[in-house]
Amino acid sequence: MEGTSVLDDNAGIGGVWKVYDRWIGELEKAAQDRRAALLNPLASAEQFRAWSADLRSWFRNAVGPLPALDSVLKPEPAGLIERDGYRIEKWLYPTLPGAWTSAHLYVPEAVNRLGLAICAPVGHWPEGKAVKDYQKMAGFMALQGIPVLVYDHPGIGERREYLSAVTGLSLLGKSPSDEHDHTGTLATLAGIPPARLYIAEAARAFDFLASFPFVNRARIGFTGASGGGTLSFLAGAYLDETAFCVPVCIVKGQEAGGGMDAEQQRPDGGMRGVAAVDLLASLAPKPAMIVTENEFEASARSFAALRRLYEIAGAPDAAGYFAVEDVHGYTHPMVEAVHAFLARNFGLPAAGPGAWSRIRTLSEAETWCSPTGCLVRDRPQVTLQEQIARLAPPPAGLSRDTLVALLGIGDWKSAPVPYVFVGSAAGRIRVTGAVNARPGELGLLAWREKPADYFHGQSALYRSIEACEARRLPGYRHSLAGLRVRQILDFLEKNRGAVSELVGEREWSVPLALACALAPVALLPRATVRYLPACFRDHLRAALHSTPLSAIVPGLLAAGDMDDVIALCQGRLTVEHRVDSDGRVI
Repeated sequence: MEGTSVLDDNAGIGGVWKVYDRWIGELEKAAQDRRAALLNPLASAEQFRAWSADLRSWFRNAVGPLPALDSVLKPEPAGLIERDGYRIEKWLYPTLPGAWTSAHLYVPEAVNRLGLAICAPVGHWPEGKAVKDYQKMAGFMALQGIPVLVYDHPGIGERREYLSAVTGLSLLGKSPSDEHDHTGTLATLAGIPPARLYIAEAARAFDFLASFPFVNRARIGFTGASGGGTLSFLAGAYLDETAFCVPVCIVKGQEAGGGMDAEQQRPDGGMRGVAAVDLLASLAPKPAMIVTENEFEASARSFAALRRLYEIAGAPDAAGYFAVEDVHGYTHPMVEAVHAFLARNFGLPAAGPGAWSRIRTLSEAETWCSPTGCLVRDRPQVTLQEQIARLAPPPAGLSRDTLVALLGIGDWKSAPVPYVFVGSAAGRIRVTGAVNARPGELGLLAWREKPADYFHGQSALYRSIEACEARRLPGYRHSLAGLRVRQILDFLEKNRGAVSELVGEREWSVPLALACALAPVALLPRATVRYLPACFRDHLRAALHSTPLSAIVPGLLAAGDMDDVIALCQGRLTVEHRVDSDGRVI
C-alpha cells in the first residue's frame, strides 16, 4: 500500500482493516463450503451415523488426550446445607493432576426414578458456582428430583489463580475470561488446545457425579449458560457417555471460525468447517436443545440445522429450541423450558407448582468449600499455568520449514492483507504498527487500543480487538504473527536491494526476528531488535507476562524457542536488549 497516507483513515489503515475483514470473510466462506460438502449429502440415518462418528473422532483428535488424573487424591466433603426439599453438599474433588475443584451437589429429597442428573459448567461469572442463576437453576431442578453438580473450573469462583494478596482482586482483569485468555495464550504457545484442559474438568465432574449411588451414569448430561454453554457442547461432543446436552445463551449462528475466549475455540474448526451446532448435533439421537435470549434469527438458523440432522438421524423430537427476550444468563423461563424438555424426552413428571418460592440463594461466602474461598491459598494446588508447563512437550528442533509451518504462511506467496508504507524505501527502515506508522516506517497490521472492558472476553492485558483476531486465526491454521512476518517479507521483496536494515522494538521485535530467520541475505542484510523476549518457555512459569498475544507463535515451544529463531538468522540479527516474561531487561 505504498503511496497511501496513513493519516487518511479511510484510505490508509482503514483500508487495511477492510481488506482484513474481507479476507476473514473469505476464510469463513471456504469453511462453510467445506461444511456444506460434509452436511449436504446426508440423507439417511446410516449416513448421519457415519458423519457423526467421523466428526466426533476428528474433534477428539483435534483436542487431544485428556490429562491423566492422580488416583491418590480422593474427594473430600466440605460441608452440608439443608434446604426445603433438597440439600446442598459441598465437595472438593481432584480434577487435574495435583489440582482440586470446589463444587456443590444439589441432592433432591426424592431423586427421579431414572437417576438422571446434570453436570453444570459455569460461564464467565467471577463468583463461579455462587452465581444466583445457577443456584436457582440447580435448586429448581433438585425440587423436580434431578441432582445437579455445579463446579468451579480454573479462573472462576474458588479457582481464581491470579489474585492480589493485598487487594484480593484479580491481577489480570474483572472477568474470568481474563484468566482463561492468559492461560489460553500459554497453552497455545505450548501447542496445547486450551479446550483440552476445560473438557478434562468436565470429564472429572461427570465421573464424580456418576460415583453417587442415586445417579445413573447412563443418564448424565450437560447444561450451562454462556461460556458454560460452550463447555457443555464441547464436553458433549468429546464424551461418548453424555446422555443429553443443553447449551444456553451461546449457539447463535453457524460460523466455523473462532475469535472469542481461549477455552471456547474449536481446534482446527475453520479448516474442518465445523460450527457449534454441528458438535451439538453429533449427539443425536440423544436429546439436545438450543436456548437463546437474543440474536433470534441466527439461533433459529442453528436450530433449523440441528432439527434437520436430528430428522435424518430418526429422532426429530429429541431436538429442542427455546427463545425468549431476556437477559444473558440462565433465567427462570429458560430453566422451566429446559426442565420441560428433559421431562418430555425422559418420561419424567412435569414440574410441580411453587418451586421458585422454596428456593433460597446463598451469599458467595456461604458457598465456599475452602476457608478463604480461594483454593490456591488453602491447600497445595497445581495451577492451570503449571499444568500447561507440565504438559508442554520438549522441543523437537526448529528449522526454517518448521517455522513456516508454525506461522501458517506456507501457502502464501504474499500476505492476504497489505502493509502500510509511505515514502521512499531505502536504507534503514523502522518496523511498527500501521496505526502509528509515520512516513518512511513500515506499518504492519494493527488495531487501535480500546478500553480494557470494551468487549466481554477481552483480557485487560490485550486492550484491542487484536486479541480476538489472534485467537481466531489458528482455527484456519494461520497466525497473526505469521501474517505480520509475511507482510515484512512482502515489503522486502518489493524493495529488493534497497533496504539495508530493518529495526523494531518490543512487540514488533518478534515478527522482525522471525522474518529475519526466514529472509535470505539478499533480501535482508541486517536486522536490529530491542527488548526481544528472551525465552518464551519462561512464560509458562511466570506469574504474569508482557508479550502481546499477537507475538505468540502457536506451538512454537514444541519445536524450539527464541534462541533457536536467533540461530536461524545466522548472525544477521542484532539484539540490543532481551526481556524476561515480565518485560524486565535482563
